[in-house]
Amino acid sequence: MRRDMRRDDQALTAVIEFLSAFVLFLVIVSAFLSLTRLTLGPNEPMVDRLDEHAADGLMWLTSSEGWAVPMEDGIRDTANSTSDWHLLNASTLLDSDVLPGLADSNGHI
Repeated sequence: MRRDMRRDDQALTAVIEFLSAFVLFLVIVSAFLSLTRLTLGPNEPMVDRLDEHAADGLMWLTSSEGWAVPMEDGIRDTANSTSDWHLLNASTLLDSDVLPGLADSNGHI
């Protein structure tokens, strides 16, 4: 029995095409998987710290109703501190240590 050489060449071509397509598929999958490990945005430590500080500041504003401690001769007068800082006049607030807040006593904004 003699084989047809043309038929063997076509089979070999099909195997080579399949292996080429499979290798290309593996390259695309590995490139995709390496891209999924990347993070979007700048990888700059200063920018990351600014984002963290902005989130912390927003949390401080929204987590309490605020507090004002008046200053007497450069010393904090904690006995007269109040959470009603929004009722004080501007000149008193300028001479006070103020932590503003947007939440009420129940934690609602």
